[in-house]
Amino acid sequence: MSMFSKENQKPKIEIDTSKLRPSQIRLLKNLNEMLTHVITTKDEADFFDGSAEFMKIFAELVKGARFSSEREQFENIPYSQQVLEYAMDQLTESMENHRRRGGKRFDN
Repeated sequence: MSMFSKENQKPKIEIDTSKLRPSQIRLLKNLNEMLTHVITTKDEADFFDGSAEFMKIFAELVKGARFSSEREQFENIPYSQQVLEYAMDQLTESMENHRRRGGKRFDN
């Protein structure tokens, strides 16, 4: 039996924010709102622009992550930039693999 059996039931996502800065909490709220907007919109422009905005908000959260901010203070390695580049490389590779398997490619 599904945990969300009723249509009007809202799933609850709980995040321990005790170790987050106020700016990170605001970004998490914005991320949640944008995700909801993107997956429910019927407008093409909102769908595309909202998806891009979602990715930007997520990138800001990653840039401010504890791992990178703590390490970058003592090491001369731009972890926050590297992790975003790595994620984009992985996403690009996944999209290319999809196309190789016969998926369509659209120019935007």
